[in-house]
Amino acid sequence: MFMRQQRMNYCLPSSTRLILSCIAAADVGYLSFMLIFCLFHTNKHTQWPVAFALLYCGFNIFEIFRNWLLIAMSFERFLFFLKPVKFKLLWSLSHVRIIVICIAVGSVICRIPDMLLAAALICHPLRSQLIRTSKLVHIFMDLLALACLPIVLMLVFSFLTTKTITDVMHKKFLSMQAGTPVKNAPDNSIKIVSILRNALIVFVITSLPAIPSSILRTYLVLNEVRESHLNTVSGVMNGVTNLLSIINSTSNFFIYVCQSRRYRGILVECLCSWCHKGKTSWKPFTLEKNIVSHNAYAKLPSSYVLSQHECRRIGHTVTTFPHHVGVLCAKSKSHFNHDQVSSLLSVTEAQHLLYHTTTVASFFKSTAQEQLRRLGA
Repeated sequence: MFMRQQRMNYCLPSSTRLILSCIAAADVGYLSFMLIFCLFHTNKHTQWPVAFALLYCGFNIFEIFRNWLLIAMSFERFLFFLKPVKFKLLWSLSHVRIIVICIAVGSVICRIPDMLLAAALICHPLRSQLIRTSKLVHIFMDLLALACLPIVLMLVFSFLTTKTITDVMHKKFLSMQAGTPVKNAPDNSIKIVSILRNALIVFVITSLPAIPSSILRTYLVLNEVRESHLNTVSGVMNGVTNLLSIINSTSNFFIYVCQSRRYRGILVECLCSWCHKGKTSWKPFTLEKNIVSHNAYAKLPSSYVLSQHECRRIGHTVTTFPHHVGVLCAKSKSHFNHDQVSSLLSVTEAQHLLYHTTTVASFFKSTAQEQLRRLGA
């Protein structure tokens, strides 16, 4: 029950949506720049050095940006399970915006040597020693910012998250009274740990080949090896590294959607809302007979009446409710009493609604409290 409540409380706040949106944008940017760069590279008749330089710097910047956003996402999961009560305060939208901006600026700073080298090569040929130094700086940035640090940090945060989940579940089981139903808790904890483990495994597998590839390239540049079978091996390893980086850009979506029923529901809801985008009319809502047998609703004082804006906020926020409750929150303009609404809520749903008291009217807050008191939760 504890893990179920934690999972349902964690219904993609604005900070999480911002990081996920930035990760998706970074993936799209990286894949687009990489595809266009490969098309230009395969066409030997193309002589556009400026375009080559921009594309090369572009997909390298997006690659670093994506990897460090994944680290931020991993830290967010750890912080959520470590400080569930203070999570929204510590991981607010303003804080996440600052983090995303810092990651973006850091990604650009890491690639400044590449941009300067590309600009200088376009203007006039440089000395071989300066080109060699620039290549070494580029390889060092790849090794440090793309492979070593991200892998180490992902391993650390994944270990800490798993340990925190295990400790919380252990303490919860010790504090629970005999006879309290706990059969959902281990299943949910196993699912969460499984998703974290699979995401970590894919990230490590797709990032590890960059380490030997960078070491080999460093050896070739330092020793100025030009014609050797090692150059062929380095080219193959570099291609494999780029391919695995592309796989890394597309794997997280399938991991979360395939393993998490909640993420599949969120995806379906997003697709449905996108399909119905632009429909602004809100028709009066009538509950089905098999849900509520009442045909009329008792009127409440005006302080309990939900505005259209509040209804929309509730409908978009409470994504874990059953369909009829979500529609009730999102589309209804009628007046309701506590019994008619609270009878639709389970214990977990009432707890979830009570958790979102900052975005709902006082009527729904008191409704959730009444249902919890009635069910003895």
